[in-house]
Amino acid sequence: MKWAEKPMKKSAMAVMIYTYNDLIYHRRHDMHFLAVDIGSSYIKSALLETGSMTITEVVKIPSPQRLPNANPYAYEVDAAVLYQTFEAVITPYLDRHKSISGLLLSTQMHGCVVSTGGSDIYISWQDTMCLAEDPGTGNRYLDRLRSLFRPEDYADSGIPIKPASAFCNLYARNRSVPFPQDTPLFTLGSYVIYRMTGKNICHITNAAPMGMVNLRERKWRYDLWDRAGLNMFIMPEITTDFKPCSTFLYKGRNLAVFPDIGDQQAAMLGMGVQKGDVAVNIGTAGQIIRISDVFTVADYEIRPFLPGLFLEVISRMPSGRNFDVVVNFISEIGQEIFHCTPEKKEIWENLYREFSLDNAEGLEADISFYDQPDRLADGSIRHINNNNLTLRNLMSALLCDLGMVYAHYLNVLCKDEKPERLLFCGGAVANNPMIMSAVGKATGIPTKLFKGDEVMTGLLKISDSYF
Repeated sequence: MKWAEKPMKKSAMAVMIYTYNDLIYHRRHDMHFLAVDIGSSYIKSALLETGSMTITEVVKIPSPQRLPNANPYAYEVDAAVLYQTFEAVITPYLDRHKSISGLLLSTQMHGCVVSTGGSDIYISWQDTMCLAEDPGTGNRYLDRLRSLFRPEDYADSGIPIKPASAFCNLYARNRSVPFPQDTPLFTLGSYVIYRMTGKNICHITNAAPMGMVNLRERKWRYDLWDRAGLNMFIMPEITTDFKPCSTFLYKGRNLAVFPDIGDQQAAMLGMGVQKGDVAVNIGTAGQIIRISDVFTVADYEIRPFLPGLFLEVISRMPSGRNFDVVVNFISEIGQEIFHCTPEKKEIWENLYREFSLDNAEGLEADISFYDQPDRLADGSIRHINNNNLTLRNLMSALLCDLGMVYAHYLNVLCKDEKPERLLFCGGAVANNPMIMSAVGKATGIPTKLFKGDEVMTGLLKISDSYF
């Protein structure tokens, strides 16, 4: 089987030789960089100054919205609109600051961009097309895909065959409407880099979550993509370097472009985690992460981090989007009953006041409004009586259940090695530390919230390491 991709070339940049504890920041002179973090809910940007190690001029705007689709499993975004938004974000910085030397990029993971039929579509990590039924067999696409492999076939990828991965959702689409031969495929970050530089290259931290990457050898498992019938894609080149991978010509200036770093890895770098630490990220999505120096096949994901280190991850944990279900319900009440359309931000600000760890007066809730690691979405509110269905009781019940879910999966990840503390990050928990308190109460483990923007701090450290 011949792949359309050219053989991966060794990066012209020197291979990283430092270990995590050797990450020393060189302050020979001040340099400025532009950092952009493309998230599910927001795109954040900032000016990084390496001499003073400061993050300034932070801007946060909503990410492009999900495209309308009659299929509820589809979660797609117009990638061209996303890039136009990215351009609109970076242009004012580049025009204001002629001293900017390069651009650093962090993105949400697991999704991909497909360029076909004259359009570029970003298939989000929130897409679940593989859970749809294949009309030809009557079974879910995911079940059919799993039948093609044994777990040991893809053990070196660190990522199971799961609904959120691009590999699974591409399989579902290809079974329905086959992709043309030589279809360009990108990570979200490599698409942005390609639009800037003409080079389709991605960092290993974003390649691996797409699915079927050999983490030990740091290359695509072409044989597994072929077995799934997905041999028509022109795959992005993978780099393991954190050094610039290309240049962007802007108004006569050549700017260094760094590879796309997975937002989780950027956050962990920013937090300064070390081997044995356990972190909890609760933003739009939620994960429990343990830092390890051993690649171990287990009942959780293994993601690449720094040389010699891996992230052991349990994903699909309750997060901000679970509470968004309540926010959307309140919004609908405003529209349908009171004929007003309250802003989502306004609802959230008022809802925070109702967050409580008080007794829910017998009301119980199951917060699994979205899939969890070992079960599909099946949330509920139970034991309602004539006076306990209040907003405060509902939020208390949801927080209590969230804490118990995290306590359960923390035991799965750490087993008998109980961590000394839990390090928290993420927009949802930063905006409402009560979420962190719920996890701390359920686990009995001390908690600590990272102060500042962990992703931007991680990108600042990367920028300062090479100049």
